[in-house]
Amino acid sequence: MNSKRVVVIDIGVGNVKSVANMLRKIGLSPEIASSPDESTAKVLYVLPGVGAFDQGMKCLTETGWGSFLISAANREVPILGLCLGMQLLCDGSEEGDVPGLGIIPGRFARFPGVIQDGSIQKVPHMGWNTVDFDGPAGSWTPKGPEHSRFYFVHSYFYEDINSPVAIGRTTYGEPFVSAIMRGSVVGLQFHPEKSHRYGMGLLLALASEPGVSL
Repeated sequence: MNSKRVVVIDIGVGNVKSVANMLRKIGLSPEIASSPDESTAKVLYVLPGVGAFDQGMKCLTETGWGSFLISAANREVPILGLCLGMQLLCDGSEEGDVPGLGIIPGRFARFPGVIQDGSIQKVPHMGWNTVDFDGPAGSWTPKGPEHSRFYFVHSYFYEDINSPVAIGRTTYGEPFVSAIMRGSVVGLQFHPEKSHRYGMGLLLALASEPGVSL
């Protein structure tokens, strides 16, 4: 495991302590930060999030993290967005009116509640589901469903199933994008910190990836 600093961003809308505790369990020493630190050498920034899109963007703007993360992504600093954190990295969401950070292209739509065969779809999508990783994701992505079960809690999904930034897909009534990557920035719709050994395995694999690593 390398010596990267891991900074968990605390903007008041994320399960920061749970994420930090999971990172400690895999042998890392995460720092929790409510404001940006200009020293980005050998740093991974983790942006967790729970709640509404516009409130998340308001908090990112007010704390200075929004402009900081855009600048960091342009310099290929590793960033990992989790759940709402993934959504905030993108262009926007049907949930709100405020633009997202635009670091990764794409928008989010609400699960319709009724799928094509007419059956009812519970919203939010909550519970365990599998992720089929593909695309240019790198060696850190799990191989096979026995390593790819993760815990989801969300009502909005990345709407372009064929996007070139999509690296993982999940089926909930219909397939949707559950993992995205552009350059040094990764977004995961699920919660690795709530996914027990599967989440730990994914974070450990990320830790050894030379391109986007912990």
